[in-house]
Amino acid sequence: MEYYFKLFTLVLVLILFGCNSDSDPDPDTPDPGEYTLSEDCSQDTVYFVNDIRPILISYCATSGCHDPVTSEGDMIVVNYNSLMNSNKIVRGNPMESQLYQRITSSSPDLQMPPPGEVPLNTRQIDLIETWIAQGARNNECIGECETENLNYNDHIAVIIKDYCGGCHGGNDPEGGLFLENYFQVRAVGMDGRLLGTIRAQQGHIPMPFYGSMTDCEVDQIAAWVFNDMPE
Repeated sequence: MEYYFKLFTLVLVLILFGCNSDSDPDPDTPDPGEYTLSEDCSQDTVYFVNDIRPILISYCATSGCHDPVTSEGDMIVVNYNSLMNSNKIVRGNPMESQLYQRITSSSPDLQMPPPGEVPLNTRQIDLIETWIAQGARNNECIGECETENLNYNDHIAVIIKDYCGGCHGGNDPEGGLFLENYFQVRAVGMDGRLLGTIRAQQGHIPMPFYGSMTDCEVDQIAAWVFNDMPE
């Protein structure tokens, strides 16, 4: 009788252990929603803070759409938590994510940004697709900040496009200010508005309106401006 009792106890322990093993998360698997900061920037990784947030703030967090005041469709995109709480992103699966479906839709009733607004370009769409496929992580990187020999076409244009293109382009730019090409950006660089806004200096409205550029991006634009803004 004692033998069967010990056998029963052993089986029960194995069952309980097996159930706990199946349900407990792998301690070595990082939580994709936990903020991580990398000292280096990998070319194979898309980072939310560096790559995705600027695009969403400029093209989606506009008045009447997905800013905190309007929150169209119960979606706010100004930070990671508000974006993920919208349940419009399926980690690891861009095709099932409503965000990706909308920015790639050809239907006027579905596409985002809506018709008449500045659309995302192929590079920006690819970044969002890759970020979702990589798990839609709450990540950021620092990396080396190059501030020497910068020019507009190779270095500054992409920063302006991601942070400013959605508001300052198209048919009705914010404040009547276009920032779609070198000469338009150079003009606000010359009169001090560009550095004044991105540095949040007194007398200037801080831009981007939600959030800010990274320190490196601000330093790069400043270095470019002080170097007579080569094209």
